[in-house]
Amino acid sequence: MSIISEQSTFCADIARLTQYVQGLGWAISEGEGWRPDEMQKIYFEQKKSLTMKNDHGDRLAHDFNFFKKNNGNFEWIKDRKSLQWIGDFWKALDPEHNKWGGEYKDKNGKPFEDTFHFARKV
Repeated sequence: MSIISEQSTFCADIARLTQYVQGLGWAISEGEGWRPDEMQKIYFEQKKSLTMKNDHGDRLAHDFNFFKKNNGNFEWIKDRKSLQWIGDFWKALDPEHNKWGGEYKDKNGKPFEDTFHFARKV
């Protein structure tokens, strides 16, 4: 599959994810989409990323913020346990390719939770 086809499939899955989350009364907002390699290097050096491979640069990753309505206000939800259902939905859209950052592990097998991160691995 060409990179354009992969990006198009990724975008379609992001649309499905957004509709699903919003349909359940949650709000979703943009985090980071495209990321230049220079920024990836900074994140890697600051240990905010595990790798120099830049899925954001390939336009195959996106970060989102999720908000749950609580007493009429939206509360920003960041923890893995509360967002697991969203990660599970994302992975179920394409189990072979869709990966959720809430389940990442570092090279030693320790959890490296990036619950905002949704990617397509090719």
